[in-house]
Amino acid sequence: MALRILAVLAVLTLVLTSWVGTAEAQRKPPKTMSQKIAEKAKEYADAGRTDWTYAAYNWYTGSDAYKCNIFVADVVKAVGGTVPHRWWGMSGPIGAGEWGNPNSTLLTEAPCWSYRSSPSEGYVIGDGRHVGIVTGSRETTSAMKTELVSNDWGFRSFGSGSRSSMKAYWKYIC
Repeated sequence: MALRILAVLAVLTLVLTSWVGTAEAQRKPPKTMSQKIAEKAKEYADAGRTDWTYAAYNWYTGSDAYKCNIFVADVVKAVGGTVPHRWWGMSGPIGAGEWGNPNSTLLTEAPCWSYRSSPSEGYVIGDGRHVGIVTGSRETTSAMKTELVSNDWGFRSFGSGSRSSMKAYWKYIC
């Protein structure tokens, strides 16, 4: 008899635990595309990925080329998004110059990208020479010469990478 009671209690515990876990999961809102973009960029940086370093080979650029724009495109693609290309189907993703241009027709005419006047998590941030992804409060993740870095680029007080040098913030809206 005692074993039956224990068995019933065990089954009830499993059922209730499963039900509570399911209810909690259902209460969590789905992640936004911006959150997915930021998380994927951080995931790549935290994993020490070197695919986008200067020396790394890339189909679009070869090796010995800066690939900050390729990093952004690969992150967005990895979470199911798209970025404009320089020439439809013929060349690589748009460069840092386009990402840093608030009037870029390649972005303003793209149905999934919207210009924003201030940064937020998951936005692409550009100054016309470099591009990265906002991954936290006053934090950007981007491809540099030898590694992916998460730092204060785009939020610094002065100089290169300062907030005043940023020209554009782009939000993926699809």
